[in-house]
Amino acid sequence: MKSRINLVTPDLFPKPLRLSFDRMILAAIASVFLLVLIYVLVNWQVLKAQEERKMAQLKFEQVQQRHAQLKEQLVAHKPSEKLVELVNRKERQLELQQLLIRELSDRSALASQGFSGLLTDLASVHRKDLWLTEIYASEGHFRFEGVASSGQSLPLWIDQLSSASSLQGVGFSSISMESKDHRGLVFELTSVDKEAGQ
Repeated sequence: MKSRINLVTPDLFPKPLRLSFDRMILAAIASVFLLVLIYVLVNWQVLKAQEERKMAQLKFEQVQQRHAQLKEQLVAHKPSEKLVELVNRKERQLELQQLLIRELSDRSALASQGFSGLLTDLASVHRKDLWLTEIYASEGHFRFEGVASSGQSLPLWIDQLSSASSLQGVGFSSISMESKDHRGLVFELTSVDKEAGQ
C-alpha cells in the first residue's frame, strides 16, 4: 500500500494578483478625469475672483470720482442771498427772543425780591403835589417817571425816598424835567448804576 506526503503547504502557493491591467487602465482614466475636474474648478474660481476684483475696482473708481466731484462742489459752493438773509433773520429773531426771556427773568426776579415792598415804600412817601406815571426796577436799578405840580415838590420827594427801606443806599445820578402847561412838570429820575458806581 502506497501513501503520499504533501510537503507543500497552501501558504507556499503564489497568490493571485488583485491589480489587473484593466483595473490599471480604469484607475488611470479616473485619475486623469479627477485632475481635469480639479483644474476646471480651480480655473473657474480664479476667473470668478478676477471678475469680482474688476467689479470692485470699477465701483471704487466711481466712488472716488463722485467724491472728487462733491469736493469740488463743496469748495465752489456759495450760499444764496435768500439763504443768507433767512439765516440773518433767524439770528435777529433769536436775539429778540433772548432779550424777551431776559426781561421776563428780570421781572420774575424783581417780583421774588419783593416788588410789593417797593410799592409800599413809595406809597409811604406819597405827596399830593406829585404822582408817578411809570416805575422801572431791575437788579437794583430804578427809574421813576411822573408829574409834579411845582419844581419845589420834586427835591422834597427825593429826600423822602432816602428813608424808604427798599431804597436804602440807592443814589440817583440824573434827573430830567420838562414843563408841560397842561400837565405840570414832567420828570424822570434815574438811579446810579451799581456797576458804574463800583
